[in-house]
Amino acid sequence: MIKKVYFIPTKFSVYQTFITKEKNLKDEFEYLKFKYNELGIEVVDLTQILTFSANINLTNNSFIYWQDDTHWNKFGIYAAMKYISENL
Repeated sequence: MIKKVYFIPTKFSVYQTFITKEKNLKDEFEYLKFKYNELGIEVVDLTQILTFSANINLTNNSFIYWQDDTHWNKFGIYAAMKYISENL
């Protein structure tokens, strides 16, 4: 039985606050949360934890995504893994 689903934001969603002051928040998370809540499944948004990690890593001239694509590198993987393992 599935008890939790983790919402993984796009690279742009994580870094948009560093690029522009305008927030272009889409409602994918809210839709996913609504639909899974109907089934009694919790949905956890990783956007805030990844944005926090991106901010910390930027001070060290590092990124949490590979610069040339949209996949996490070791810093992004670590941030998500640490959060999920502490909140299972």
